[in-house]
Amino acid sequence: TKQELRAAKTRKLTLNLKSPHTLTFSMPGDHPDNLLLKELITDAMVSMDGVDQVRLRLGPTMDTIAETGYGVAYQMIDYRGVLKRRRINPTDTLFYAPGTDEATIVWALIVAAQARTNGNYGITQGLGFPTTGDTRQATFLAGQWIGEQIDQLANITNGFDWDFSSTLVMNLYNPSRGANNGVIMDYGKAVASLTRSKTATDFADDLMVTGDATTTPVISLD
Repeated sequence: TKQELRAAKTRKLTLNLKSPHTLTFSMPGDHPDNLLLKELITDAMVSMDGVDQVRLRLGPTMDTIAETGYGVAYQMIDYRGVLKRRRINPTDTLFYAPGTDEATIVWALIVAAQARTNGNYGITQGLGFPTTGDTRQATFLAGQWIGEQIDQLANITNGFDWDFSSTLVMNLYNPSRGANNGVIMDYGKAVASLTRSKTATDFADDLMVTGDATTTPVISLD
């Protein structure tokens, strides 16, 4: 049952291409709508012009009681983030031979996640299924996070972007999402501010590989 959270304040939705969307908001601690929100259970829909655009799951909350009042802060994350809290089990398929379509591997991981107790979210196939045409070899380890392993596949050369619709239709955009619509975002006009940052933490000029000395490692550098 849907119900609008009219008491929600400081609402902020962040949409990301390569990482989960997030939603944060706060509410007065004594407002009855707080009873509608259950950590790890409640979903929220973000709508535009009456059309649901994004679906997120409630995660951490924080209650603050002070002299100035009582408030509750909420954090929500989309289902890409939810899958980053679902592990691969030893009984799942851990090896996919060369020539396996990447969409086949991804969907096998989704099927595994939804086979867990209380884990069937109703995720269905959308764009990019049943095949994208790009084949892979994949080896997983029990205990790895399903969402992170999908990201690993997505970040391979000629990989894909992925997300979920508000109805939990999973889409794979191969090789990437988006199109050039000829729109120019001018700073000072359409763009009010811009931040760019670089990091040197992932820079390397030397690599060392350990393992079986009889095999030749395959190394890809960007």
